[in-house]
Amino acid sequence: MRESEWRIWEVRQIPSFRCRLGEGCVWDARSGRLYFVDIEGCKIHWFRPADGSAGGIDTDDMAGCLALCRAGDGDIVAAIGHRLVRITEDGAKSEILTELILPDYVRFNDGKCDSQGRLWVGTMAKNQEHPKAKGCGSLICIEDNRVTAEYPGYTIPNGMAWDGERFYHIDTSKGMIEEYRMEENGRLGGRKTAVSVNPADGSPDGMSIDEEGNLWVAMWGGQKVCCYHPQTGEKLGEIPVPVKNVSCVTFGDEDLKTLYITTAMDGDGLGGQLYAVRLPVAGVLPYEYGGRR
Repeated sequence: MRESEWRIWEVRQIPSFRCRLGEGCVWDARSGRLYFVDIEGCKIHWFRPADGSAGGIDTDDMAGCLALCRAGDGDIVAAIGHRLVRITEDGAKSEILTELILPDYVRFNDGKCDSQGRLWVGTMAKNQEHPKAKGCGSLICIEDNRVTAEYPGYTIPNGMAWDGERFYHIDTSKGMIEEYRMEENGRLGGRKTAVSVNPADGSPDGMSIDEEGNLWVAMWGGQKVCCYHPQTGEKLGEIPVPVKNVSCVTFGDEDLKTLYITTAMDGDGLGGQLYAVRLPVAGVLPYEYGGRR
């Protein structure tokens, strides 16, 4: 897209949603639903754009992220509290798949599945003012309902995206997108910087990838979504969002050309709405969790 074209992409607000900390948006092509979490509001929301219907599932603790189940039965898995929980589509039944031992001051944050059905999820301090917040987080891999790898030393592990054997990941506190090589055994190697984000644009948060391999990144504190070419590190353009804290993005709708955007309240209580914008480029469907019961 030419630079002048970016000015015509305007976001619209989806009514009926107000989150304290909206995050973790995922498109479910089978049900035509957009799922996302309100971490601090302890709730999983869903929205079906075809008919405007919406609903939610209350959680008993903070839900950092969720993923679709590969089984195709409409279930989802969510990282809630210190547990990975399988939840039926209607929210009527839930099952704890695994429980992690984490410090009380630590919670789950963003997470996604890779092409092999493994869930990658970050952990971070609930309060960034905590004396142990810096570097206390980890990037954890869960396969078949058990932890198979853990990479410590992160502060705010966030957005994730895959392009073949390339794995892109954000630690918000570093202000950059890093690229790893994804090994066949699910281990990470070859770490390098893919994109250095200009601090004037905000702090990189949730992320999604389009069919051309470009990265779309929610900019916390920056009031925008930015698009980057990960092989050159170039910023291709930006889309303004009318609230400060933009937290996550994902592609949805039947043609995967609607970018859905979650936001969070700022210190003045502004924000937390859900937004959408139509784009000329399509995204890719999310990978699903392949863990066994």
